[in-house]
Amino acid sequence: MTVIDEYTRECLALRAERSMKSKEVLEVLDDLFIRRGIPEHVRSGNGPEVTAEVVRDWLDALEVRPLYIEPDGTWRIIAPTDVGPQPWCTGGEMVMWASSDEGRSWKKVKQLTSGSKRNHTYARRPVNAHPGFYAIWADGHGREPSESNLYFCDRAGNVFVLPREMSGDSVQPRGLNMDGRVKQTAASQ
Repeated sequence: MTVIDEYTRECLALRAERSMKSKEVLEVLDDLFIRRGIPEHVRSGNGPEVTAEVVRDWLDALEVRPLYIEPDGTWRIIAPTDVGPQPWCTGGEMVMWASSDEGRSWKKVKQLTSGSKRNHTYARRPVNAHPGFYAIWADGHGREPSESNLYFCDRAGNVFVLPREMSGDSVQPRGLNMDGRVKQTAASQ
């Protein structure tokens, strides 16, 4: 396992094994994070040792955000980088950013949410999910109990919200406009 700083190109960790399990990946990352601090983002391959649920949960707990690497080399981040309705709390309005030069510069691709009632949290990257299920996140008040919704988006930045209640085994998610209102469909007009 090789860990390289994307900016300085310094090799931060090197561990040679015939094969590695998620436990060994966590040992390397834990030691590295203690020595160098917790990074904002981690870019990795898609091997089972780094996509294991235990590794994803550990990174989520540390609020290390996923970096999406497209097949053409484009880096993509979906994060609450715009100020939300509760500027004193964590989170904010969701934005999709992209870099075509390995993170040296970033372009705002799409504003995903705006005018929300509550701040949105950091997006998580589903592993081995349907291509239309690109990122998932929730909203909520940062300092007191509140209602919360689950959102997801596809690669194009189309945002959907999951219903708060279900009456059966499955349900269709509702598409949202950028201002957070449910899109009108022929069935709902």
